[in-house]
Amino acid sequence: MSAYLIVQATVTDPAKFGPYAQGTAALVAKLGGEYIVLGDQPEVLEGDWPGGLTVISRWPSREAAKAFYESPEYTELRQLRTDCCVAHIALARGVDEMPE
Repeated sequence: MSAYLIVQATVTDPAKFGPYAQGTAALVAKLGGEYIVLGDQPEVLEGDWPGGLTVISRWPSREAAKAFYESPEYTELRQLRTDCCVAHIALARGVDEMPE
């Protein structure tokens, strides 16, 4: 079953964020993920939204998404991220078929 990593991030140092974003994009592709949302402030239709970047990546499975997140390569990149942005990250299960 597919899985989605959902990220909301506020960049505090754009110069440092560039290397993190580039390294992460390459690693997502290498480990089987794909970006489906990669952008700035979405249009808010209801409620409060924390602002910043919204990034959603699709993975073939929850295990694949966690393997990316826990990989040694991403552990290094995560250190870059903590120096340049504040992020909230969640892992959600996808729906491969609609229930009957």
